[in-house]
Amino acid sequence: MRRWFSIASLRFQAVAAISALIIITSAILVGFLIKSQKQNITAELEKRGASLVKMLANNSEYGVMIESDYILTDLMKTLSVERDFLFVAIQNPGGKIIARYLCSDQNSRSKVSSMKMLRIKC
Repeated sequence: MRRWFSIASLRFQAVAAISALIIITSAILVGFLIKSQKQNITAELEKRGASLVKMLANNSEYGVMIESDYILTDLMKTLSVERDFLFVAIQNPGGKIIARYLCSDQNSRSKVSSMKMLRIKC
């Protein structure tokens, strides 16, 4: 009887050790994949934001030259359909803010702490 118990105990120990190894390996792989996906998504979002900001900069040259708040605000409203933008400000070459636009979506405002500021000079 003792012999069977020691063999069963050995089998149990082997199965438990292999199961623990599989679980630990899976957890490490999942953590790595989540971190990698997060970095890829963040990089793509920043790239998309930079592209949209450059488009806005190219379209707002005239508004910046005459420092028209109306023209620039109208241009910035086109970004309001993009859910990735919360606040847009346009500066003149001297660094003075000549127009700003705040997204009116209340749900977006609660996510401010997790957003990054993207500043592009054109």
